[in-house]
Amino acid sequence: VCDVTLKLDLSNFDFATKKGAKFTVSAVKQTPEGPMIGDVDGDGEITIKDATMIQKLALGIGYPEDFQEIAELMAIADTNGDGLVTIVDVTLVQKYIVGGYNNTGLVGVVAVG
Repeated sequence: VCDVTLKLDLSNFDFATKKGAKFTVSAVKQTPEGPMIGDVDGDGEITIKDATMIQKLALGIGYPEDFQEIAELMAIADTNGDGLVTIVDVTLVQKYIVGGYNNTGLVGVVAVG
């Protein structure tokens, strides 16, 4: 998650020559205000490690001991919001990581408590 600022400076722009305009882009990484859907390891980034952890959860392995922790983890792993953790959730995380896809479900959205 980041804030992106686009700035177009036309103060030195010459309309006749079409020169002198300056364009800048700045991106500042922001820390989300809560856990992000898909970030099951809780490190603030969605990586292949998260995809692997979700895949294990979908297969029924790798559960933590505490029931409350399991419920929270499963909610963060459910990237399409269907109430289940399946290979579809893994695929959405993989698509998010690679980039360029329009449909990545809820991956990267801040989870609401």
